[in-house]
Amino acid sequence: MCTNFSIPVSGEEPAHRVSARTMDFGTSFKTVLKKFAVGDSFPKGPHAIIHPLKWRAKYGFIGTLMEFPVMGTDVPFPGVWDGMNSSGLSIATLWLPGSEYPQATGTKDNRIWVVDFPAWVLGNFTTVSDLDNAMDEGAVQIEGAPFLENKTPLHFMVQDPTGDCLVIEFRRREVIKARTNDGLLTNAPFYDEQLKNLNQEKYKRLTPQNTERQYGQETNGSGMLGLPGDATPPSRFVRVAKMCLSVYRPKPGIEQQNIGFAWQILQTVWVPYGTVTKMDNPDELADFTQWAVIRDYTKKHYYFYSSFNPALHKIDLQRLDFNTSDGVEVPIAWSDDWFVDATAKFN
Repeated sequence: MCTNFSIPVSGEEPAHRVSARTMDFGTSFKTVLKKFAVGDSFPKGPHAIIHPLKWRAKYGFIGTLMEFPVMGTDVPFPGVWDGMNSSGLSIATLWLPGSEYPQATGTKDNRIWVVDFPAWVLGNFTTVSDLDNAMDEGAVQIEGAPFLENKTPLHFMVQDPTGDCLVIEFRRREVIKARTNDGLLTNAPFYDEQLKNLNQEKYKRLTPQNTERQYGQETNGSGMLGLPGDATPPSRFVRVAKMCLSVYRPKPGIEQQNIGFAWQILQTVWVPYGTVTKMDNPDELADFTQWAVIRDYTKKHYYFYSSFNPALHKIDLQRLDFNTSDGVEVPIAWSDDWFVDATAKFN
């Protein structure tokens, strides 16, 4: 389970754009942030020697790497599950049960395994339109990863600094794309079915405005009355869509408030540790929110924090040297600097 969203922007110029996502999973995998430089070769990992498509990055980017073990071995596969490049283009990878990948044809050098798709996008494109057109022109044939037994049902949300968004899904062995501007994505069912659910009359009536009175005054908190509160993908889709209808809009020059607002919305879809367990084993975790990121497209800042390290950490992509690779890996889930000691302020 995961949730991605964009916050509607203000009418001011320059427009300020912010998006965010959670990473929800039941198994804890090694997850780090890593810088990839212009000219870096791809794909990474043990499969690179046999991978049909090979490329070098035109743009540097920050990527969150989760290491999945190759089936039947102890060899880790490092896949990019989220990231932002030097031009401000971002991609989010989310789980989507029911995904069926196309059957690649021939031995063309444009075949790419789905787990490598995020790195290909971040390293090669600056806008959603360019990516959309390249896919239409057959730049890649996306297929399942055989070394993971094709058990990685994924879909993607790609966003750029203009506010343009592209949903990419795989249904009945076809690539299905949808352009949008809200960045909304969770998990199953497929995106078009999520929109149908969101457009039900009972959800259309939801508003931030208080709707009830009690004891002679309006009942604070009766705004959004009836908003679903469980952790299922359809409920999270509706909840975050309606939360983004807040009267607040990100504005230039007040980044702390903009990022803080995105953080608040993230907390409404956060799945606390141990609150979702498996049907046949109630003591075994099913999913929980392991980490989250917030992306500032105007300033090209990439924030992250995790379940057990709530301190907000920032990466300023404009200050990074994307001409060199340094191999540095920054843990995203665990870190010593998880709080600020304010004791000295009283001395």
